[in-house]
Amino acid sequence: MRRLTPLRFFWLASLGLALVYGWTLTERLTVTVSVADGRCTAVLYDRTSAIDCPGLGSGALLTYAERQPVAGFVPQAAWQVVELSAFGEALPPTAPLPTRFEATGRLARPYQPAGLIFQRPGETSGWAFVIDGPQRRGVWWTWREGALGEPLRGIPLDRPLTVQAQAFARQLLRGWWGAVGLVVVGLGLRVIGNRVGRWRKGGIGEQIQKDQSGD
Repeated sequence: MRRLTPLRFFWLASLGLALVYGWTLTERLTVTVSVADGRCTAVLYDRTSAIDCPGLGSGALLTYAERQPVAGFVPQAAWQVVELSAFGEALPPTAPLPTRFEATGRLARPYQPAGLIFQRPGETSGWAFVIDGPQRRGVWWTWREGALGEPLRGIPLDRPLTVQAQAFARQLLRGWWGAVGLVVVGLGLRVIGNRVGRWRKGGIGEQIQKDQSGD
C-alpha cells in the first residue's frame, strides 16, 4: 500500500471538498406571485407577502438579477425557469399580463439579489419582488425608470435545513480554492525550477565532455 504523504492527503481532501462544493452550487428556490384585484401576493418557502399593485393589466413580466464581482469560483444567480399562467392556462412569459395571473420563477444559485418585475403597460415603472440571498429575505420594491426604487415590505428567507447546510458549506469552502490555487502555482514553479536546473546541469556536463575530448 502506498504511503499517504501530506501532499497526497491534500489532493484527496481537495477532491472531497470539490464534490461538496459542487453540491452547494445546486441550490435552487422557487417563488410564486399571484395577482388579482390589484393585489400582488408573493409566496416564498410557504411565507407570503402582499402589496397593492393596481394597473398591471397588459403590462410586462421581466426578470432582474444583480451582477457583482465575486471572490473565488462562485457562479452568479440566474433565473432558470419563468412561467406565466392565467385561469389555469399557460402563457408565454413575454405575453402581455392579464388582469389576473400567476407568475412562477425558479432561481438558481441565489447568491446575489434577483427578482421578478411587474411593469405597468407603456411605462418603465411598477413593482419587483426581489430575493436577497445574502440578507436572507424576500422584499417588495417599487420599480422606477428601469431600476429598483424603495423597499416596501418583505419576509424572511426561511430556507430548509438542507439548503441552509448548502449555504453554510459554500461560505466555508470559498477560501479553500485560493489555497489550492497557491499550491498548484507553487508546484508548477517547483517543476519548472527542477527542469531548468536539470537542463543547466546537462548543458554544463556536455560542455565538460567536449572540453575533455578536445584535450
